[in-house]
Amino acid sequence: VICVLAGGFGCLPQGNLPLLERVAKRGLIISPYAHDVSVRSFSYEYRNKLVAALGESTFVIGAGEKSGALITAKHAQKFQKSIFAFPYPPNSAVGIGCNKLIKTGGRLVENAQDILQAFGLENTLKQSVQVQLSDTEEKLYQVIRELGEGHASELAQKAEIPLFKARAALSSLEVKGLIVSLGANRYGVV
Repeated sequence: VICVLAGGFGCLPQGNLPLLERVAKRGLIISPYAHDVSVRSFSYEYRNKLVAALGESTFVIGAGEKSGALITAKHAQKFQKSIFAFPYPPNSAVGIGCNKLIKTGGRLVENAQDILQAFGLENTLKQSVQVQLSDTEEKLYQVIRELGEGHASELAQKAEIPLFKARAALSSLEVKGLIVSLGANRYGVV
Protein backbone atom coordinates (compact mmCIF):
# COMPACT_ATOMS: atom_id res chain seq x y z
CA VAL A 1 0.00 0.00 0.00
CA ILE A 2 1.28 3.43 -0.94
CA CYS A 3 -0.32 6.42 0.76
CA VAL A 4 0.12 9.83 -0.88
CA LEU A 5 -0.48 12.66 1.59
CA ALA A 6 -2.22 15.92 0.68
CA GLY A 7 0.06 17.86 3.04
CA GLY A 8 3.42 17.59 4.76
CA PHE A 9 4.38 14.91 7.27
CA GLY A 10 4.04 17.43 10.09
CA CYS A 11 0.34 17.83 9.30
CA LEU A 12 -0.87 14.24 9.37
CA PRO A 13 -4.64 13.81 9.84
CA GLN A 14 -4.93 12.81 13.49
CA GLY A 15 -8.10 10.78 12.94
CA ASN A 16 -6.21 8.48 10.57
CA LEU A 17 -3.04 7.98 12.63
CA PRO A 18 -3.69 4.27 13.42
CA LEU A 19 -4.19 3.57 9.72
CA LEU A 20 -1.13 5.61 8.72
CA GLU A 21 1.00 3.77 11.29
CA ARG A 22 -0.06 0.45 9.75
CA VAL A 23 0.75 1.71 6.26
CA ALA A 24 4.15 2.95 7.45
CA LYS A 25 4.98 -0.53 8.79
CA ARG A 26 3.83 -2.48 5.74
CA GLY A 27 3.90 0.00 2.87
CA LEU A 28 5.02 3.51 1.99
CA ILE A 29 3.83 7.00 2.87
CA ILE A 30 4.96 9.82 0.60
CA SER A 31 4.26 13.53 0.30
CA PRO A 32 5.11 16.05 -2.40
CA TYR A 33 5.12 18.80 0.24
CA ALA A 34 7.62 20.10 2.78
CA HIS A 35 7.26 18.79 6.35
CA ASP A 36 5.21 21.70 7.73
CA VAL A 37 2.93 22.44 4.74
CA SER A 38 -0.69 22.09 5.78
CA VAL A 39 -3.45 20.68 3.59
CA ARG A 40 -5.21 23.26 1.42
CA SER A 41 -8.23 22.92 -0.84
CA PHE A 42 -6.13 22.42 -4.00
CA SER A 43 -3.85 19.88 -2.28
CA TYR A 44 -6.25 17.00 -2.82
CA GLU A 45 -6.46 17.41 -6.58
CA TYR A 46 -2.66 17.57 -6.83
CA ARG A 47 -2.41 14.47 -4.61
CA ASN A 48 -4.92 12.64 -6.82
CA LYS A 49 -2.86 13.59 -9.90
CA LEU A 50 0.19 11.99 -8.28
CA VAL A 51 -1.79 8.86 -7.43
CA ALA A 52 -2.86 8.59 -11.09
CA ALA A 53 0.72 9.12 -12.27
CA LEU A 54 2.14 6.49 -9.91
CA GLY A 55 -0.33 3.76 -10.78
CA GLU A 56 -0.35 1.39 -13.71
CA SER A 57 -4.07 2.06 -14.03
CA THR A 58 -6.94 3.44 -11.95
CA PHE A 59 -9.73 1.33 -10.48
CA VAL A 60 -12.71 3.34 -9.21
CA ILE A 61 -14.74 1.30 -6.75
CA GLY A 62 -17.25 3.98 -5.88
CA ALA A 63 -17.74 7.58 -7.02
CA GLY A 64 -20.55 10.01 -6.59
CA GLU A 65 -21.30 12.67 -9.18
CA LYS A 66 -18.46 14.82 -7.81
CA SER A 67 -15.67 12.93 -6.10
CA GLY A 68 -11.93 12.72 -5.68
CA ALA A 69 -12.01 9.33 -7.39
CA LEU A 70 -13.30 10.97 -10.57
CA ILE A 71 -10.54 13.56 -10.37
CA THR A 72 -8.01 10.74 -10.13
CA ALA A 73 -9.64 9.00 -13.11
CA LYS A 74 -9.55 12.25 -15.12
CA HIS A 75 -5.81 12.54 -14.55
CA ALA A 76 -5.28 8.85 -15.33
CA GLN A 77 -7.04 9.39 -18.67
CA LYS A 78 -4.70 12.31 -19.41
CA PHE A 79 -1.75 10.01 -18.66
CA GLN A 80 -3.32 7.45 -21.04
CA LYS A 81 -3.70 4.87 -18.29
CA SER A 82 -6.44 2.25 -18.16
CA ILE A 83 -9.56 3.09 -16.16
CA PHE A 84 -11.54 0.36 -14.44
CA ALA A 85 -14.86 0.93 -12.68
CA PHE A 86 -17.24 -1.08 -10.57
CA PRO A 87 -20.84 -0.93 -11.94
CA TYR A 88 -23.83 0.22 -9.88
CA PRO A 89 -27.61 0.16 -10.34
CA PRO A 90 -29.04 3.21 -12.16
CA ASN A 91 -29.50 6.33 -10.01
CA SER A 92 -27.32 5.00 -7.20
CA ALA A 93 -25.65 8.02 -5.56
CA VAL A 94 -22.65 5.82 -4.75
CA GLY A 95 -22.08 4.80 -8.34
CA ILE A 96 -23.12 7.66 -10.62
CA GLY A 97 -19.46 8.42 -11.32
CA CYS A 98 -18.53 4.77 -11.87
CA ASN A 99 -21.34 4.24 -14.35
CA LYS A 100 -20.32 7.41 -16.21
CA LEU A 101 -16.72 6.15 -16.43
CA ILE A 102 -17.95 2.86 -17.90
CA LYS A 103 -20.12 4.72 -20.44
CA THR A 104 -17.14 6.84 -21.51
CA GLY A 105 -14.63 4.04 -22.07
CA GLY A 106 -13.74 2.73 -18.61
CA ARG A 107 -13.63 -1.04 -18.30
CA LEU A 108 -16.40 -2.67 -16.27
CA VAL A 109 -15.03 -4.71 -13.36
CA GLU A 110 -17.08 -7.27 -11.47
CA ASN A 111 -14.23 -9.11 -9.76
CA ALA A 112 -10.45 -9.30 -9.43
CA GLN A 113 -10.27 -11.70 -12.37
CA ASP A 114 -11.46 -8.93 -14.72
CA ILE A 115 -8.45 -6.78 -13.82
CA LEU A 116 -5.99 -9.65 -13.91
CA GLN A 117 -7.20 -10.61 -17.39
CA ALA A 118 -6.82 -7.01 -18.60
CA PHE A 119 -3.12 -7.24 -17.74
CA GLY A 120 -2.71 -10.73 -19.18
CA LEU A 121 -2.34 -12.34 -15.75
CA GLU A 122 -3.96 -15.44 -14.34
CA ASN A 123 -5.52 -15.62 -10.93
CA THR A 124 -3.16 -17.84 -8.96
CA LEU A 125 -5.12 -17.52 -5.73
CA LYS A 126 -6.92 -20.80 -5.20
CA GLN A 127 -8.94 -19.66 -2.22
CA SER A 128 -10.36 -16.35 -1.17
CA VAL A 129 -8.49 -14.36 1.44
CA GLN A 130 -10.37 -13.89 4.69
CA VAL A 131 -10.28 -10.31 5.95
CA GLN A 132 -9.74 -9.92 9.69
CA LEU A 133 -12.02 -7.34 11.33
CA SER A 134 -11.84 -5.82 14.79
CA ASP A 135 -15.04 -5.72 16.85
CA THR A 136 -15.49 -2.03 15.98
CA GLU A 137 -14.96 -2.71 12.27
CA GLU A 138 -17.39 -5.64 12.37
CA LYS A 139 -20.14 -3.53 14.01
CA LEU A 140 -19.70 -0.71 11.49
CA TYR A 141 -19.54 -3.08 8.54
CA GLN A 142 -22.82 -4.72 9.55
CA VAL A 143 -24.51 -1.32 9.83
CA ILE A 144 -23.23 -0.21 6.42
CA ARG A 145 -24.34 -3.50 4.86
CA GLU A 146 -27.84 -3.00 6.28
CA LEU A 147 -28.11 0.64 5.14
CA GLY A 148 -26.15 0.40 1.88
CA GLU A 149 -24.62 3.82 2.57
CA GLY A 150 -24.62 6.50 5.25
CA HIS A 151 -22.91 9.47 6.86
CA ALA A 152 -20.05 8.69 9.28
CA SER A 153 -21.93 10.13 12.25
CA GLU A 154 -25.10 8.18 11.39
CA LEU A 155 -23.12 4.95 11.01
CA ALA A 156 -21.29 5.51 14.31
CA GLN A 157 -24.56 6.22 16.11
CA LYS A 158 -26.31 3.12 14.73
CA ALA A 159 -23.28 0.96 15.59
CA GLU A 160 -23.13 2.56 19.05
CA ILE A 161 -19.47 3.52 18.57
CA PRO A 162 -17.93 6.91 19.41
CA LEU A 163 -17.37 8.92 16.23
CA PHE A 164 -13.60 9.24 16.75
CA LYS A 165 -13.28 5.42 16.84
CA ALA A 166 -15.69 5.01 13.93
CA ARG A 167 -13.62 7.29 11.68
CA ALA A 168 -10.50 5.15 12.14
CA ALA A 169 -12.51 1.96 11.60
CA LEU A 170 -14.14 3.39 8.46
CA SER A 171 -10.70 4.18 7.01
CA SER A 172 -9.55 0.66 7.83
CA LEU A 173 -12.63 -0.90 6.21
CA GLU A 174 -11.98 1.21 3.12
CA VAL A 175 -8.36 0.02 2.90
CA LYS A 176 -9.57 -3.58 3.30
CA GLY A 177 -11.80 -3.04 0.25
CA LEU A 178 -15.11 -3.57 2.04
CA ILE A 179 -16.49 -0.03 1.85
CA VAL A 180 -15.91 3.10 -0.22
CA SER A 181 -15.82 6.76 0.65
CA LEU A 182 -18.52 8.61 -1.27
CA GLY A 183 -17.30 12.06 -0.27
CA ALA A 184 -18.80 14.45 2.28
CA ASN A 185 -18.18 11.90 5.09
CA ARG A 186 -20.51 9.35 3.48
CA TYR A 187 -19.58 5.71 3.02
CA GLY A 188 -21.11 2.87 1.04
CA VAL A 189 -20.69 -0.88 0.95
CA VAL A 190 -18.76 -2.42 -1.94
